[in-house]
Amino acid sequence: MKRFGVSHERQPTAARLPESSETLAAMSKPLEDDTAQDTNWPNSGGTRSQGLRIWVVTDGKAGDEIPCLGVAEELLGIRNDPIGEVGSPPMDPRLRYPSPLVLNSPLTGTIEIRRVAPRPPWVWFMPRGPIDPREKHDQPGSPIAPPWPDILIASGRRSIAYVRTIKRLAGSATFAVILKDPRTSTHGADFVWVPEHDRSKNPSFMRTLTTPHRFSASRIAAVRNNLLLAITRLPGPRIGLLLGGRTRLGPFSQDDTDRLCQSLQPLKQSAGSFLITVSRRTPPELLKAVKAAIGDTPCFIWDKNGPNPYLHILAGADAIVVTGDSHTMISEASSTGVPVLIFEPHCIKQKLTYFGLRMMEEGWARGINTQLTELHSEPHDCTTLVANAIRNTFERQTRTNSGFVGVTRTAS
Repeated sequence: MKRFGVSHERQPTAARLPESSETLAAMSKPLEDDTAQDTNWPNSGGTRSQGLRIWVVTDGKAGDEIPCLGVAEELLGIRNDPIGEVGSPPMDPRLRYPSPLVLNSPLTGTIEIRRVAPRPPWVWFMPRGPIDPREKHDQPGSPIAPPWPDILIASGRRSIAYVRTIKRLAGSATFAVILKDPRTSTHGADFVWVPEHDRSKNPSFMRTLTTPHRFSASRIAAVRNNLLLAITRLPGPRIGLLLGGRTRLGPFSQDDTDRLCQSLQPLKQSAGSFLITVSRRTPPELLKAVKAAIGDTPCFIWDKNGPNPYLHILAGADAIVVTGDSHTMISEASSTGVPVLIFEPHCIKQKLTYFGLRMMEEGWARGINTQLTELHSEPHDCTTLVANAIRNTFERQTRTNSGFVGVTRTAS
């Protein structure tokens, strides 16, 4: 048992579906026809010899690619495997991979990371317009060159046109999933998940409060039992500090920096040390100000030099402070089972403000000025719930499309 009333032996609970979404809740339950399920899914005793082929299609933004990878790993049953081993990307979840990068899991299938990079003027008309002709499936170096995947998981405005194109070419041979609102009715997907704060009015979309990600309870526990020596040497309780930065609405302002640094002062009284990490959007002056604010309190800081020990910081913290500009970072922090405090900068959209308020309403996070000694927390992770809904929808479609599984696909 660690400080702040947190037990690390609890299992994560899934994010709650909207009460009115009875159909979506049913989607996440196992199929009653176990025979159909067993013949179609890897690791379930079926006859498929090569497992599933999954594509992750984004433009490479971490906030789009990480949720897709988390769902893909969950579908293949490898999300509990240590990151960096078979079937998983390296430790740094925000590493810039070459495209396509193939992640092999001998028992269950493959994940191919395929990044699109549409040029102007085509990018100006996305998600409704066509793909960049340079990236058509039959062009050299195309990110969507066949053979087609069994499951396509895409996220981000720039990926939607590519989903439409793949579905037109592959038809029912590819089951298409979109994570986050596609912002057009002509998206071509068979399954769409959106975060609750997007407030999409489409009743067929699945919704959860937090976003899917790669950090399962097993991965967090494994790293927690084998933390970097530089972290284990620090006195506890250790407070993680996840710093974001500039958003589309503007920079992390001086006022935001001053308010954050002021809010850290009471935390210094209960902290034995700080574990600090930055994002690609974090301005150098913000990190400099935070260093000054914590003074001589022992700390571990990742400042973009060397591999990012992000998961070690999540796993090694007894409480986490996270800036409210990242839905993914807050969701990842809430999966650790330690208290999460959200600092809200002025440069975030109203929907992220709503998300933070809903997290507090559910008791999954608190404002940064909350006393840590008053907090208790449990882990929350929606990734399995989302993957189960995708799996069951995929299997139902498989039952109605003869020859869907195991068919060799070629470009048409």
